Amino acid sequence: LGGSDDSSFIIRTLRLPRVLTAVLVGLAFGVSGQIFQRMVRNPLASPDILGVSAGAAAGAVSCIVLVGATSTVVTGSALAGSVGAVAAIYLLAVKNGLSSYRLVLIGIGITAMLNAYVAYLLTRAELYDAQRATVWLTGSLNGRGWEYVRPLAVLLGVLVPVTVICARQLRALELGDEAAHGLGVGLRRSKLALSLSGAALAAVATAAAGPVGFVALVAPQIARRLVGARSAALVPAALVGAAIMVYGDLVARR
Repeated sequence: LGGSDDSSFIIRTLRLPRVLTAVLVGLAFGVSGQIFQRMVRNPLASPDILGVSAGAAAGAVSCIVLVGATSTVVTGSALAGSVGAVAAIYLLAVKNGLSSYRLVLIGIGITAMLNAYVAYLLTRAELYDAQRATVWLTGSLNGRGWEYVRPLAVLLGVLVPVTVICARQLRALELGDEAAHGLGVGLRRSKLALSLSGAALAAVATAAAGPVGFVALVAPQIARRLVGARSAALVPAALVGAAIMVYGDLVARR
């Protein structure tokens, strides 16, 4: 308020939407990483490993290289690619019950296949398209305006409450499938709901900022070391993920 037009433009048009996008993306990655790590009882589990990011990359790069589409279409293709990858992984892993180990192994295999597909597309692309795809694959908040903040906020406003409701079964699932079943938890239903909610959060974040690596992997672990046992909750991981994205973007930009 009361600043010059230049200051208003820099803050309201350039910096504020970029920071808000970073906060929302980091929050989504942090919650998603916490969901997957607790569900499969593996600190190395994350959307990066379980195929969500690779599916988004395959969808976005296909759109860039084969069609030469605009940013909006690329974002939609990334979201569709994530959903397709998660659906394929779930259908392959659900045989005879949804095993956490099978989910991780199939996710790693699908990720490797999609990464190979992306690498092949890059070798066949024109130079400009390859450069554009490489920037997207690295992940970036550059140029993120209000057109990214508004839909991202709406989607997270729906997904986060749904995820919190689904996450009530996590404590039982951490005890193991047999113990959780003995406590009356419907394993297939609970794991499906958690997988879909965690994957949806990661897919939305990836579509907005690209497959930013390691945020979903390290945010839950940093939260656990900062606040101890309370890091089992989703809020600390969400806050750490948001902080990593904001400060990481600040360091990269400066």
